[in-house]
Amino acid sequence: MQVDSFSKIQLAIFDCFETKIPKINKKDAILYKLRKKINKKEADVRKVTEKNSEKILFEYNSLLEQLERQRKESLNADIPSFFNECAGKAKEISKKGLPTNIPSLKVSHPTKFIHGLSPYGGVYVTTNLGYKNYYLTTESLQSDYYDLSHRNGILITYSRFLMFKIDNETIYEKIEKNDYAWLSEFSRSKAQLQSWQDGLSLWVAKTEDIKNASRLKQTYFPLSDGSYHITAPLFSSSICQAIYDKVRFSTFSQENKKLRAAKNNNKYAEGVLVEYPNFAIMNFGGTQPQNISAGNFERHGEAFLLPCSPPHWQSNLKPPITKVSLYEDEFDRRAWKIAKELQLYLAKLQKKKGNMEIRNHVTQLVYQIIDALLGYVAEIHSLEAQAGWSESDCKLKVSHQIFLDLHRKDEQFQLDRASGEWQKEVCKDFGLWLNKKLESKTMVFAKIESSHWAKLLARQLREFEHDIKRAKEVSA
Repeated sequence: MQVDSFSKIQLAIFDCFETKIPKINKKDAILYKLRKKINKKEADVRKVTEKNSEKILFEYNSLLEQLERQRKESLNADIPSFFNECAGKAKEISKKGLPTNIPSLKVSHPTKFIHGLSPYGGVYVTTNLGYKNYYLTTESLQSDYYDLSHRNGILITYSRFLMFKIDNETIYEKIEKNDYAWLSEFSRSKAQLQSWQDGLSLWVAKTEDIKNASRLKQTYFPLSDGSYHITAPLFSSSICQAIYDKVRFSTFSQENKKLRAAKNNNKYAEGVLVEYPNFAIMNFGGTQPQNISAGNFERHGEAFLLPCSPPHWQSNLKPPITKVSLYEDEFDRRAWKIAKELQLYLAKLQKKKGNMEIRNHVTQLVYQIIDALLGYVAEIHSLEAQAGWSESDCKLKVSHQIFLDLHRKDEQFQLDRASGEWQKEVCKDFGLWLNKKLESKTMVFAKIESSHWAKLLARQLREFEHDIKRAKEVSA
């Protein structure tokens, strides 16, 4: 593809429109659609064979030529149109000249991470290169990353544009410095250039001008004079981004994928494999991550949480190979105390009529037993070195084997596990086991009770299995 006809700045803006801006004036952006087609075709080119090479390469080169032509057209159409739209939107929002009418704010700690309905805003903490404290804080990051908090999620396209970099400097930072030289390559007149400058300058504002406390979490810190100081802890999008970049690199980079594959196949590979085990994923914004901040949208609403639990002593835990049911032996010992508490509670209420309070308390105790069960199962799952332990001399029910032997390398076994049919028997057996634990000389439980216990487990088990599937997808 010929690029000599375009300047460095033009190529940078093209890249922005081809990767960040899917729509202009509510219409699909042609550059964005073309780049998606080219990326898809590049994957085909990598898999090209002698049989289809001529056709695929012709289609690929045709797309590149089409992109070249469209770029030239966009210099006179789509790009100026977007700059008009972006400048006009800022003027529209800021027309009253009030602090609350500022379109976006440069922040390191956006308020909306604490509560999605809190006013947009936050604080901006700059990096201190001379920072020597041993605690990890936003100030200690050797990064100039910042987030953009905007009035409304509808503004996400403009925020993404403002965070795009030209010559290692974001467009937002260029506007902060009154650097508009790059705009001159797209304007047709001095009047148009001035209009863009006037509008784009309105996107930049200091966070100090914004006051917001609604729905923020407040902590009262005691002082020596008996009074209290109120602090409002804020979520650091900067630290979140730093962790996100590292975890994503370790999980999805081609370099690490090759090293991980070599490790799994017990082969030598040159390099350092970086892994972050047992991390959790926290979501912000649900299906609308752009409502929180621009950075949250770029991270797909995900924040990676690293484990901070103390180290555990090496366990002697072994899979229950000699047992018929997973509810025997080890799990039974772990759960008996809560089961006994539930039995005594029900015994006291035999002659009382059930009410909402009683039902809720019983449900909570059963959920505690289920938590103990899933905790035990998770420990069995962690015995990856013993994967496939259920393949020989195992007396467990097949459904219980499928539940517990998570890492067994057996295609049919994994297909059976993915079907989820085994869950019915596992839940049914749990109901029967709990009925038996609760029975006494004065209390006998029927099938309806065991079915209720089974349903309670089924709900939790679905979430448990969903988390396992999600973890596998992330680490794949």
